[in-house]
Amino acid sequence: MDDEPAQREISEPQPPLRSDASTVAASRSTARWNFVMRHWRGELPLWVSFWIITVLGIVPLFVPMFVVGTMFGHYDFSARRMFLMGFGAAFASVLMALWQLVGTWRSAFKYKQSRIRLGRSTVWSNVTYLIVAPATLLGFGGLLFLSYLLRIAFPIVFLNDPKLENYSIRVMRDGTEVEIAGGFKFGLTDDFTKVLDASKQIRTVHLSSPGGRGLEGERMFRLIWERGLDTYVSSECSSACTLAFAGGRERFLRQGAILGFHRGGLAGLPKQFSGGPIERAVADIYSAAGFDARFIEKALATPNDDLWKPPTEVLIKAGVVTGMTD
Repeated sequence: MDDEPAQREISEPQPPLRSDASTVAASRSTARWNFVMRHWRGELPLWVSFWIITVLGIVPLFVPMFVVGTMFGHYDFSARRMFLMGFGAAFASVLMALWQLVGTWRSAFKYKQSRIRLGRSTVWSNVTYLIVAPATLLGFGGLLFLSYLLRIAFPIVFLNDPKLENYSIRVMRDGTEVEIAGGFKFGLTDDFTKVLDASKQIRTVHLSSPGGRGLEGERMFRLIWERGLDTYVSSECSSACTLAFAGGRERFLRQGAILGFHRGGLAGLPKQFSGGPIERAVADIYSAAGFDARFIEKALATPNDDLWKPPTEVLIKAGVVTGMTD
């Protein structure tokens, strides 16, 4: 009888211990089904990570850059918007590339370990390493490009391009002429457009500039060309400034003034990166203005860190200058 309460106490069911184990299990289950995280941890089969995510995933990888690249060709652009879109597209592409490649690398590692335990061939994982390794380096190269955008392009767009002198726009001669002096910074064309809209009688544009940003020079060319204005240089007009000069209906040069030409380039990048699309865009502008083809070839053959200053007779013969003044 004395043992009865003890026996009954032992036989009574114990209340369950309160624990978050079920919550943790559910969370892990959800994570396992999370496609993005499963690939990043290398939990997907190697054929899925390699063929579907990495190989087929190359196409969407370049979509953001392609979209932004096509928009860069528009005449009416904002330098800040262009920078933000370019940086955003590059950042998205780099993140996606690293996600693709790191997940595939991890999947190949796990695949290789499982094959070793089974005593089977690891050729497929080794081939994956050979393909993914250089591609991963390219992905990290994208990080260097982002660093370039922040280090070089950011000051140009957001800090008023401190390496170039400020420009000035001055209306003169009873509002029939306008002088543009200084560096070709982003925003020059927008400011010049406002001046032209306010002074409808302007017919001649005086240019005095050592150059600046090629994209702004291209915009100035189109604006001057569309407005049917004449251009005139009394001292110097070099680099990007020559694009604006080319837009003149008539192009005048003062005796002793200088026009300086060279191949375009990207700010902050080695001269080996000049040419390509930049060179073709400049060639198209010079050609549309009626410059001689051999002159254009010579101008664009001049390295970006040098300057070709053709004599007056060459400029006239090549159709660069249509008239001289004293």
